[in-house]
Amino acid sequence: MRESNPEKNVGRPVIDFFVPELREESQTLPKLHSSGLPAPENFESKLQREDGSQIPVQIQRSQLQLSDGMANIAFITDITERKDAENKRHQIEEKAQITSRLASVGEMAAGIAHESTTR
Repeated sequence: MRESNPEKNVGRPVIDFFVPELREESQTLPKLHSSGLPAPENFESKLQREDGSQIPVQIQRSQLQLSDGMANIAFITDITERKDAENKRHQIEEKAQITSRLASVGEMAAGIAHESTTR
């Protein structure tokens, strides 16, 4: 496996790291604030690694007042584990709903069978 060289990323525009289909959406964030509209302070997106794989991230963004203007600062957190846990929870909930429906159908079938044998 080839090792990544993080130093080569220094100075690159942050937009280069977003998944291509989200780059246009991500580019509007600074424009929102410079136009006077409130920009999102916390949002989720996806970044793309050099190998093309995607990483779900949470971005916390704020601005700093500098002597020569404003600067954007962002904290980017890999939320892969959280997303995986959410997906597993969703799958478990779906299975529980299916199991509950099947149990209800089974109870109804048992009730119908019982009714037909008592007549």
